[in-house]
Amino acid sequence: MSDIVNVSASPHVRSSMSTSKIMFLVIIGLLPASAYGIYSFGFNAALLIAVCVATCVLTEYLYVIDRFLDLGARCFLLETLSTDQFLPELAAH
Repeated sequence: MSDIVNVSASPHVRSSMSTSKIMFLVIIGLLPASAYGIYSFGFNAALLIAVCVATCVLTEYLYVIDRFLDLGARCFLLETLSTDQFLPELAAH
């Protein structure tokens, strides 16, 4: 019994659409739900959406910086951020 299993990375469905195009369509699809949430719950919902988007953008930016900085720059950045005013628990070590 020689059943061969083909293991491949996702996505398993092939399409001519790029990931950027798919994510753009996801954002367009979320706009009506976001608009209704802001209509139903007011300013707090808009504030929550803005904070979530800002956090995602900041996280992506920090990931890109971390990914492309060399080791010396990473050490300098960590040393700068671990001063007493930012992260006192790291500065104590």
